[in-house]
Amino acid sequence: MGGYPAAIRASQLGLKVALVESGKLGGTCLHIGCIPTKALLESSELYHRVATRGAEFGLKAEVVGYDYPRMAERRDAVVGQLYKGVLYLMKKNKIEVVAGKGKLRDRNTIDVNGKQVKAKNLIIATGSTVKTLPGLELDGQYIISSDHAVLSKSAPESICIIGAGAVGVEFATFYNQLGVKVTLLEALDRMVPLEDEDVSKEMLSAFKKAGIEVQLGVKVKGAKKARDGVTVETDQGEVWAKQLLVAVGRVAISKDLGLEQLGVQTHPNGFIKVDEWMRTSAEGIHAIGDVVGGYLLAHAASHEGIVAAEDIAGQRLAPMEQNLVTRCTYSHPQIASVGMTEKQARDAGHEVKIGKFPFSAIGRAQIHGETAGFVKIVADAKTGQMLGTHIVGASIDSGNSSSISTLDSCAGTIRTCRSGRRASRSSHIWSCTTGNSFPRTIWSRRSGSTPPSRTTPFRNACSRFVAHSMMIRRPPSGPWRGAATYSRCPCRWYSVVADWWTANSRARRLPVDSRGRGLGWSWLPCS
Repeated sequence: MGGYPAAIRASQLGLKVALVESGKLGGTCLHIGCIPTKALLESSELYHRVATRGAEFGLKAEVVGYDYPRMAERRDAVVGQLYKGVLYLMKKNKIEVVAGKGKLRDRNTIDVNGKQVKAKNLIIATGSTVKTLPGLELDGQYIISSDHAVLSKSAPESICIIGAGAVGVEFATFYNQLGVKVTLLEALDRMVPLEDEDVSKEMLSAFKKAGIEVQLGVKVKGAKKARDGVTVETDQGEVWAKQLLVAVGRVAISKDLGLEQLGVQTHPNGFIKVDEWMRTSAEGIHAIGDVVGGYLLAHAASHEGIVAAEDIAGQRLAPMEQNLVTRCTYSHPQIASVGMTEKQARDAGHEVKIGKFPFSAIGRAQIHGETAGFVKIVADAKTGQMLGTHIVGASIDSGNSSSISTLDSCAGTIRTCRSGRRASRSSHIWSCTTGNSFPRTIWSRRSGSTPPSRTTPFRNACSRFVAHSMMIRRPPSGPWRGAATYSRCPCRWYSVVADWWTANSRARRLPVDSRGRGLGWSWLPCS
């Protein structure tokens, strides 16, 4: 997913770009990951809600059923439409697409099916692939991976899923909503182990209520075909199901790329080592996306690609900060989080203060009929610094808590709180405030420099590229004045209006530079 956004950004910055792709543009996310999975979940959620709770909402439907082939057809149509969009973006940005599998020849050359592609700088964005466990050989019929599951044209009568991480709980939700008997096995002592412990408890309660059998602390020894299905052998006995879905994570695609001969260092698990600007140990070579580890998420890969492209073009704005990546899991209930969990904060030496608010007190949750869940904020008790935010509940991607907007705000707040001491000593750091008065570092220039010009890129608080700022003119005499309006940000929650104030900014407690000029920001909801 990170490769084509990096190519687009590099092209926007005036670089000549070639993109080597062995499969289809868009990668795992578009074709066998995020997009098709969420398309299927949209269908299963709609069916399940009407079938099980239609009468509660005053709906009369004598027969409610689902047509899996039709669901698969819609899934493929969504993917196909977005794929056409990616192809269009390549043409629009004049990016040369080279079809084939690439291998590094030297620091400036890639071999692609006998053809050599040369460039001053290279970005590795080869992604990741599913992994399995010893003794579990994927056959695509009885023992499957998430790749097989998402492209399937039918649902089994029963399924056993190994792994209660993001992928495991999403597929458990999907199959359960279609009426499939689901057994979920997890080796650790809680579900979604990367999330806050309170979130894990809420998820376990919700899954048990939904009729999903969850077994924690289970060690899988192997699996074999039996009775037209699969028998899974564990340290707690045997589990039989029509299919076995192995969802135990992903591994980097970093072998046979020629990394070793160029001095590109990798971690023992195969992920490429990079710094905060996505630079590898080899000069002129960057790496982004799943192949570098961290959070294996499409939006993280896209941002890493943008950071790498801007570094190559000599137009750095902000480094990549993995701890500020917002995470969403589209199970039922859904999960959204950013920053530290409560345990991580305590382990880091913070005196922790917790703020928690239940969904049951939110009117929108009552209307939606889904009151289970909460918002949890982890903060430092001494300084008030926000360390993390965790949300679990139904429809948090669009309904009850507007979590996308909330988490972007929280990520920006965490960033500024952590760097506030540095900012207070630097008069050239300009900050913004949101409607709830959370300060967030937005942009920096050398003290005494001119205001943003038409070619100056602008980022919002979540460090996503938004637009180019408009020209702000200086009158023949007097201080700088003017205003600029920016396009709405990619998450579609905000548009931003910037006002260029004079030394009176001091009264507004806004930062000013050495000439007494200040910049204030106001955040307004998009119409």
